[in-house]
Amino acid sequence: MHDPSKPFANNPEKLANKVYGGRLGNNNNGDGFRYRGGGLIQTTGRCNFEAARFANRPEDLRNMPGALDAALVSWMTKGCNGFADKNDIVGLRKRVNGGKIGHEEAPSFYAKAI
Repeated sequence: MHDPSKPFANNPEKLANKVYGGRLGNNNNGDGFRYRGGGLIQTTGRCNFEAARFANRPEDLRNMPGALDAALVSWMTKGCNGFADKNDIVGLRKRVNGGKIGHEEAPSFYAKAI
């Protein structure tokens, strides 16, 4: 029986290129791995690295102070203060990651953090 996951086992570069290649602005060979999630808010994809001003130095986004710089740029350009000021945790989470993963758990995590 053929296992389609076998070529990606223990090969994070190949896996990232498969999962992220051709989307999120990742159009060049190797972009999926180069622009994989990193930083404090897991910036992912060439377009988001460009918005955070780290497209030409993606590894700097994965370390301080670049990780913080990228998160702050994203926070400001996505207008996150308004959501935070209203304690709109779900809206803020959607603004940051664009999806709904973790929305149900977010309020309880927030309550534990404050």
